[in-house]
Amino acid sequence: MQLTSQLSVGGGVRPVPTPWRGLFTMALRFDMLFGQENPHTFGFGPMFSVRSDNFSEISGALGFTVLFPATEAFPVVASIAAVVRGDANGVNVGALERVWIGARSYNYHSIYTLSVGVFIEGRQFPSSTMAPFDLVMGVDLDLELFALPVILGIGALRTPRGYQYR
Repeated sequence: MQLTSQLSVGGGVRPVPTPWRGLFTMALRFDMLFGQENPHTFGFGPMFSVRSDNFSEISGALGFTVLFPATEAFPVVASIAAVVRGDANGVNVGALERVWIGARSYNYHSIYTLSVGVFIEGRQFPSSTMAPFDLVMGVDLDLELFALPVILGIGALRTPRGYQYR
């Protein structure tokens, strides 16, 4: 099993009937892949994300992810999910499709995997007359990248003065 968590930041468009409206989006995304024995094999498993668009609405997605091992360090990850969006106009249910490419390591020693990459995502809301679909592109940054400076700082503070590494 390989886990990853990411902060997604991006932008896109939404037709509100006309003219189209720009979107700024931020999300937390988590996925868990099974079946991957090494970086050259496929992985598959569940994904979950929580997103805010233009800081005025929130949506959650739950779905399925497949990792295609294009190269050892740069796989392609595709996801499909059901999504629920809540805003001032009410709640809408729809579908999400996502394609991601970037650097994603295979961790031989732990279940957590570092990943950084770019994505394109489409979301459809057939029940919404105001905003039937969104098209979003952006970048995913692994949450561990934000924790590493803190972890290294704590480690440096806890190292006894005068200690020499051998």
